[in-house]
Amino acid sequence: MSIRAINWARKTCSAFGVPAQHRLALFALCFFHNDKTGECFPSYDSIATDIGYGRRKTIDLVRDLEANGLVMIQTRRAGGHQGSNQYVLFGKPIGRKWADRVN
Repeated sequence: MSIRAINWARKTCSAFGVPAQHRLALFALCFFHNDKTGECFPSYDSIATDIGYGRRKTIDLVRDLEANGLVMIQTRRAGGHQGSNQYVLFGKPIGRKWADRVN
């Protein structure tokens, strides 16, 4: 768990107007963030369990965070198979207010 990541998320969510369900997903990512190494790679299932949403909803929430510039998702492969994603926190919001992702 990274206190620095949690403090960043608190300030960013308040200033940017991040909706509550997206805040849950962001805070869950902060709990998985290792401040010493910068690593953060929980599975969608782990995040979903922590925030109480299904896997599909969790994927959408995390992608919305990425679309708004708060996190960057890097896919990881292990032995030719999809591994859990690496999440880079401490992004700068795109724009001044939260924008819903347009599919």
